[in-house]
Amino acid sequence: MPEAKTILVVDDVPMFRELASLFLARTAQVRTASSGEAALEILRSENIDLVVADMHMPGIDGDELCETVKLEQGLAHIPVVLLLRGDDENDSLRAVRAGADDMLCKPLAREQLIQVTRHFLETGLTRGLPRVDMATPVRLRTNLMQSWGTARNISRGGMLVETDCEFLPKAELELDFALPDSRHAMKPLAQVVWSTESDDLRLMSHGLRFLSIDAGTMRELDDFILHFAPASFVDPGGAMGDMA
Repeated sequence: MPEAKTILVVDDVPMFRELASLFLARTAQVRTASSGEAALEILRSENIDLVVADMHMPGIDGDELCETVKLEQGLAHIPVVLLLRGDDENDSLRAVRAGADDMLCKPLAREQLIQVTRHFLETGLTRGLPRVDMATPVRLRTNLMQSWGTARNISRGGMLVETDCEFLPKAELELDFALPDSRHAMKPLAQVVWSTESDDLRLMSHGLRFLSIDAGTMRELDDFILHFAPASFVDPGGAMGDMA
């Protein structure tokens, strides 16, 4: 019989820790910590398979905890999901720079939390985030130029875009696009992670990572990904709920 997986939930708010334990009880064993300092003690002494941590905590906050985990040799293999505050657009940029493997906005929908945690418990860091294929026009803009392209797939962390323009790695782009069947314009800041020739040799494919994204856009993206996610990432039963 395989060994049970363990999730470490880190938040200074007792109610959130209790709700997280309840929501995730069917997914894995749950350990909790009320601070980043306490979380590091647990991580260094116990076998933890996934960390879910609030961004804003006294002392060591979520992004500092994440960065420490990713830099420490014995912990770097553990996926870290950071919980962002909806009214702070800088949270996503902080999470990306800290090396977070995924991020969610508060208040959290129960099903989204379960989907994300199951993904990492089943795959660890061997696979990327769930992606949805699409063919959506997207405008890409830098301080010097503007180009149009086609988004071929998207995840919570970024998107694949084909365009006839070449962008250098690490270039930061302002994006402007809408999800299929949506009228809401999404305008996140993204960074070029890699570039290669597309199957159509006239075009370039760019892997983009979202750097900064507002809470409303992230929630709509979460709903879109959740709707098209593989069934194995969705909780088979129970009512939906939100965690503040």
